[in-house]
Amino acid sequence: MKGTGAQLGSFVVRPEIAKRVHFQSLNLVEPINMGRKFHVIFCRNVMMYFDTATQRSVVEKLAACLEPGGYLFVGHSETLGGIEHGLEYVCPAIYRNPCTTSRSTLPPDTISPTRFSPFGSF
Repeated sequence: MKGTGAQLGSFVVRPEIAKRVHFQSLNLVEPINMGRKFHVIFCRNVMMYFDTATQRSVVEKLAACLEPGGYLFVGHSETLGGIEHGLEYVCPAIYRNPCTTSRSTLPPDTISPTRFSPFGSF
């Protein structure tokens, strides 16, 4: 639902969706122990401030927190090129944790260049 008046530009998320979303600030240099795995992780416009070794370490930690078939979103000015990470490239700024089991929690075409574009719909 879109906000109006003083709330113009804001959105309200339905409670059944909001209870499934987890927001948390993390020190990405420290060990990450979330106690669970996630379908999607957004880590946007952060890694560009780290050197290559730290970027590799952060991506490794975030990938370990992804469900098989889960997605990592990075900033559009960021790339994981030049870093060995084991994630599959989907399209600019989107990487996917390969399915290591016979069953993925998200279908492979959940996010694809034809279904997602940083520039809006095709």
